[in-house]
Parts: sequence; C-alpha cells; structure tokens
Amino acid sequence: MPTVKQVLADPKFYHLPEGERLKVISSLDKNFSLLPQAEQLKVVNVGNLESSTEQWQPGLAEQFLTGIGKGIASTVYGGGDIIRKTLGMKRIYPEIAPKLEAKTPAEKVGKFTEQAAEFLVPGTAISKVSKEYNSERLGAR
Repeated sequence: MPTVKQVLADPKFYHLPEGERLKVISSLDKNFSLLPQAEQLKVVNVGNLESSTEQWQPGLAEQFLTGIGKGIASTVYGGGDIIRKTLGMKRIYPEIAPKLEAKTPAEKVGKFTEQAAEFLVPGTAISKVSKEYNSERLGAR
C-alpha cells in the first residue's frame, strides 16, 4: 500500500475530485479524519495548482524580460501613433497603452534598458557607417 507522501507526490491524484482525494488520504491514515476540515483540504490540495491560494509569481528575470517586451511593444505602438497622426487617422486600440506601462521595479529596469538600447545602438551603428563612408570617400581622392 502506498504512503500518504507517495500519493500526494503523484500528479494523477490531483485529477480526482476533492471528495475522492479526501477519501483516499483517510483510507491511508486513520488520524487524517481527526483534522479540522480546513486542514484536510490544505493537505489534499497541496500539489493542486488550480485550487491553490498561492498564485505563481514571476521572478525578477521574468519581470525584467517582461519590461523589455513592454518597451519594444511601446515603441511599435508609439510609432504607429505617429504614422496615424501624420495621416490624420484616429488612434486604434487605446486600451493597450496602459498595459504597456511597467509595473514592478524589475519591469521598469527592463523597459529602461530596452529604451536605452534603442537610443544607443542606432547611434553607434550610424556613426560606424558614417566613418566607413568618409574613410572610403577620402581614400578615393
């Protein structure tokens, strides 16, 4: 007969209805039924992410990458706004703009990093092309 620990570690256990899970654990451990119902429910739902009260929270790396993504999306969205305004068109999907705001500190750092890269990378690329063009032009004389 399996132990309570083995049953709780089996992902198939969490596919059973909650009442069935309570019966399974009660049959394995006679003292289980002596626990208050709230405690029993905590035990049978410990590995069930859908019924867990603790929601998954992204770590700092995920938040940072989300900030980079929001920065890229913000640039695309802002570029579209400039084009639409130039052509005299109305803004589309105004409800998207608030979703592009960085919320956590890590998202803010990620968004800032992306925007700084937007500013610095094109400038360095243009200066390199310009130097090469000028050196070729001067060398040709």
